[in-house]
Amino acid sequence: MNALHMDYVVAAANLFAQTYGIKGSQDRDQIAELLKNIKVPTFTPKSGVKIHVSDQDLQNSNASLDDSRLEELKSTLPSLEALSTFRMYPIEFEKVAVVPHVKSISPSLTEKLAPLSLLTVPF
Repeated sequence: MNALHMDYVVAAANLFAQTYGIKGSQDRDQIAELLKNIKVPTFTPKSGVKIHVSDQDLQNSNASLDDSRLEELKSTLPSLEALSTFRMYPIEFEKVAVVPHVKSISPSLTEKLAPLSLLTVPF
C-alpha cells in the first residue's frame, strides 16, 4: 500500500469524522484492514452524455431543466423534522498549526510534486 496515499486517507477520514462529531483514528493498520473490505465498482462512463465545457456550449445546446424531474428529486429529500437531530460541527482552520486539514493537504501536495523531483511537504 502506498504510504502517501494512506496519509491522505487517514487525514481525510479524520476530518470527516471531526465534522460529524465522531472520534477519529490514527491506527493505520486498522484502517488498512477496513479498506481491504471496500469494493469499488469499476467506472463505466455513461454513453451519450455531452459535457459542456463553457457557458456558451450550454446555451448553444438549448439545455433546459426538466421541472418535473426537479420536483421528483425534491420529493425524495427528507423533511426538516427528520433532519432535526442531524449535526455537523465546523472545523476551525489554523494557518500555522499542524492540524488535521494540514495533514490532509500535505500528502496531496507531495503527490503532485513527486514527478517534478521536488522535496516532500512535511506535516
